[in-house]
Amino acid sequence: MTMIPNSVMSTVASVLSQYYVSHSKINLLFMDAGAPGDPPEGNLETKCIQWFKRCNEDEVLNPLGVLGFCIQTLMDADPSIDERISTAQHRIGDSLAKNQLGYQLNGVVTVAGAGLTTKTLADFFIRGTLRLLKQNLRVRLPTCMQTHTRPSRRRVPSSTLYVKPISIPSHWICPQSNPWLPYGGSCKSIRV
Repeated sequence: MTMIPNSVMSTVASVLSQYYVSHSKINLLFMDAGAPGDPPEGNLETKCIQWFKRCNEDEVLNPLGVLGFCIQTLMDADPSIDERISTAQHRIGDSLAKNQLGYQLNGVVTVAGAGLTTKTLADFFIRGTLRLLKQNLRVRLPTCMQTHTRPSRRRVPSSTLYVKPISIPSHWICPQSNPWLPYGGSCKSIRV
């Protein structure tokens, strides 16, 4: 698990203390990010650094995930809106780059050169998302239907699926308890 470097902690703490100018906003930001423990004492910058250090010491928590959540609002904002946002983005980006880290959209902080596809299986176990991924892979097929591959006569891709109802065999005889039989009709005489 990659820890947050000290230089990144101090730079991000400085930027966050200038952007969020109240203790309650910083407290909510770190609590929403999943930082452990009660809010530390001290000024805004010291509070941010202490919380990042707690994240590094926690064995279960992903420190870069907390960092990404904390800087997401600033990093995803449009820099043309305010010059302070542009300056903050450059400071954080430079600090991450010096420590071989990178920021991707939506609060993802990765090791430089690594993308989302290089997450290890341990990362999924730690975050508890492997179970959710497995549950989302379940597919329910429609009842009484079969899927067939459409033959490609024209330039239609052969992987295009369509649904065809299952036909009932002609030798099937309906059961005696069928409510759809006409009065006086015999089950054996009805063919489908």
